[in-house]
Amino acid sequence: MQVNCSTLSGIVRREPKRVVSPSGILHCQFSIEHRSHNTEAGCNRRVWCLVPVVMSFTVLQEIPEYIQVGSLLKVQGFLCGHKGHNSLYQIVLHAKNIELIKSGEYLNGTLFSSS
Repeated sequence: MQVNCSTLSGIVRREPKRVVSPSGILHCQFSIEHRSHNTEAGCNRRVWCLVPVVMSFTVLQEIPEYIQVGSLLKVQGFLCGHKGHNSLYQIVLHAKNIELIKSGEYLNGTLFSSS
């Protein structure tokens, strides 16, 4: 059995880019920064990563307005390799569901709410 399901929360760090493919699929591309603490082999470990995210829509669908720099999101989807412009592969999270946790501006790990 093969399983590919990932959930990650993080702050949107790269301005969402909207691209329409030749087949008429609308893609929203952005990056989220994740920070947390986890226990590994009995030791506390800081976790940090910057993950590219892609979410696809039909052209008739609206991209959620809350996908903007500074928003804290929970993203659920699957991982896939993409070949970049430099011919190197990177792992990209293909979102099936995105949930807004909070909107605002993060400075030094603190959320300054915009609402």
